[in-house]
Amino acid sequence: MLVPLFTYDLSGSTVLRLSMSSPRSSPTLCSYSTVNAKDAKTIILISVLCCGCRGSPDLVILIAMTNSLQIDTVSVQFAGLRALDAVSLTLQRGEIVGLIGPNGSGKTTLINAITGYVPLTNGQIYVSGRRISGLPPHRIAHHGIRRTFQTIRLFKQLTTLENVEAAAVAAGQSRRAASKLAHATLERLALSDRARQTAESLPYGEQRRLEIARALVTAPPFLLLDEPAAGLNESESDSLLNILIGIVRADGCGLLIIDHDMRLIMRLCDRLHVLNYGRTIAEGDPASVRANPDVIAAYLGGRR
Repeated sequence: MLVPLFTYDLSGSTVLRLSMSSPRSSPTLCSYSTVNAKDAKTIILISVLCCGCRGSPDLVILIAMTNSLQIDTVSVQFAGLRALDAVSLTLQRGEIVGLIGPNGSGKTTLINAITGYVPLTNGQIYVSGRRISGLPPHRIAHHGIRRTFQTIRLFKQLTTLENVEAAAVAAGQSRRAASKLAHATLERLALSDRARQTAESLPYGEQRRLEIARALVTAPPFLLLDEPAAGLNESESDSLLNILIGIVRADGCGLLIIDHDMRLIMRLCDRLHVLNYGRTIAEGDPASVRANPDVIAAYLGGRR
């Protein structure tokens, strides 16, 4: 007989087939397959199949393992203002997605909604098939989502190293492990020589990188950056570009980035998602989005 267990969005996911010869035995992996669905809304039923085998039941379980952050028709309303209106977006691990649009279009609100800082009016958010919408920010962080903020939020009186150590300890690392992770992360963000300096003494561009280091220290599966290139000059922006590409290649994390630096965004991102007045007006590869008349009219204009 077929007994339904769960439903999941499994596009681009791996389905494992496990079997147990008896209810008390340990499951063993029999086979696996990958779901290559083009439609990100494809729903697959995960079931338990029981069949007779020489008088003993054979239990076969299908388990889904997903590697995506999924925003499903999310709306957010503040009093009479609809800040987000049925926005859907999928971020895969190993992918860089740019979230762009004019000021006030809902970009930061979407990141706030993903990370639990504002409640959803409608819609759901999933990480690896698990619903996280409605959870508080600290529990969402435990599901592997880290973020930075538009306004830099550092412990200004602590050193650069202590700032990153604090983030690692807050994520559950021991002091010794946190110190080791912090040193390695500062190296990756080209901040090792600033380890003993207070955060407030760093140049603005390095404070931005320190924020990324704090979010990155525990190697999250998904990293959300809110205007990390704001206020950077071209040289600093180029350095940030190389750092972010290196992070995604090395860690395989999914990166969602908001920024108005189109020179950075167009070179960095695999895909772009464009918001205007809280609605999606375009999505696709950078070249197609750049040529989209709606995007040109609403946002890019002379930025191209």
